[in-house]
Amino acid sequence: MPKDSAGREWTLQTLAELRRAGFNSLAGWSSVPSWAPVLDDMTRQGQTPPVLFHSLQAGTMKAEFDCLAAPGTKPAPVEHGFADPFDPRYEQALRSRVRDYEQYVRDKPWFVAWFADNEIRFEDLYRRVASPHCARALLAFLSHKYAGDIDRLNTAWGTHFASFEELDAHRPDPVLRRGPVYEDFREFSREIVKKHVEVTLRIIREEDPGRLVFSQRFMLSGLGEAMGYLDLFAAYDGIAVNLYPANQPPGLSEAEKAVLRSVHEKTRKPILITEWSIPALDSGLYQKPDKLDWSWEQVVRDQHERAAQAAHVAADHYNLPFVVGSHWFTLRDIDNEKRQADRGLYRSNGEPWPELLQALGGVQNRFAGR
Repeated sequence: MPKDSAGREWTLQTLAELRRAGFNSLAGWSSVPSWAPVLDDMTRQGQTPPVLFHSLQAGTMKAEFDCLAAPGTKPAPVEHGFADPFDPRYEQALRSRVRDYEQYVRDKPWFVAWFADNEIRFEDLYRRVASPHCARALLAFLSHKYAGDIDRLNTAWGTHFASFEELDAHRPDPVLRRGPVYEDFREFSREIVKKHVEVTLRIIREEDPGRLVFSQRFMLSGLGEAMGYLDLFAAYDGIAVNLYPANQPPGLSEAEKAVLRSVHEKTRKPILITEWSIPALDSGLYQKPDKLDWSWEQVVRDQHERAAQAAHVAADHYNLPFVVGSHWFTLRDIDNEKRQADRGLYRSNGEPWPELLQALGGVQNRFAGR
């Protein structure tokens, strides 16, 4: 966000336009350091600022502490990796990350909630036990389960380890999803998730007490692997889901609604849709094969159809009683050297998509009236 007077004027004008379109909050990827002074100024002037959310994403920090990181290795950054929650260095790094943003939002009435992380991957989580602290936790788990008797474990597994120490040195990899070894590793994977939930909640609540804390933002395509763990996320105040509709029927498909119902049934917590948007072919952003964004599979024909579909989806969000809100992704279209996508409420140059804003305003302002 520009910090000069012209930039501030554009920001305030944009906020006014977004309010007319029925938006009342700034989503999790909004820049906290940039928005904080604007929201503070509005508060001092007696205005009601939009509320702000923030999504923690550990980024390369998660790669350093990833559960797949074998001793002595230095893995490449994993954007959606699952950090080893048993590693005290991860706790320290996460606390530091919270403090980086907490300095701007502590005691601020316009800050609403944290998201614990973004789109963590759960694929084969039962195999992600190579990092040192996670491996030690696995060994303690197995020793407790088999009452410290390696012979009992060998009988169950059909193995011949002389001790738990030998098991630790030659740990099998349960590639096949069946059998007693897989079942034990799968059971331990729930301990990994349970620890992740405990660590993130404890640190955020210690650093910013009294604030709402939502779960990590689940990606729709990753919910299949996460379903077996969702009950553990009931400890959060709410559940965050990134759901980009396929845009085949008007609004959400029955399958998309069913997934949201399943998430709610397993957690019994309210759901916030933390990323969604509708792309259109006539934006001109889908003409270069080397820059095609994954949104290509979801495009509608033109801005008229885009606006109509956006209104349908927003209405479907409202009509699901456990969905408490939704965040559009993103403010501006994506148009850079690597990627192009019609995801914005505005073109990449800052010009609004008027049909889209008008359609969203028509439906979202009706919700506010109710």
